[in-house]
Amino acid sequence: MNDDASHCWTDDDDQAVLEAHDDMQMPKWRAVIRTLHLVLGPLTPEFVVEFARPAGSPLHECFVWGPDVIDQAQSMLEAWLPEV
Repeated sequence: MNDDASHCWTDDDDQAVLEAHDDMQMPKWRAVIRTLHLVLGPLTPEFVVEFARPAGSPLHECFVWGPDVIDQAQSMLEAWLPEV
């Protein structure tokens, strides 16, 4: 048995496993929005649209690109409510 404290499971490890599990359970767009929020803080619909605009963006396929794209991003953000 290894008594080295650097190899002990911690509460942070529990949290990391729970977050990874949550990411696997949620739709892809929710995981992307969650990650953006964690890194950048509060998001605006305009930012989400600009992030999603490039064809290679993980959010690009989530939108029907047209005049109401900002409304779609607003609905996306309203559907995803970060736990505060």
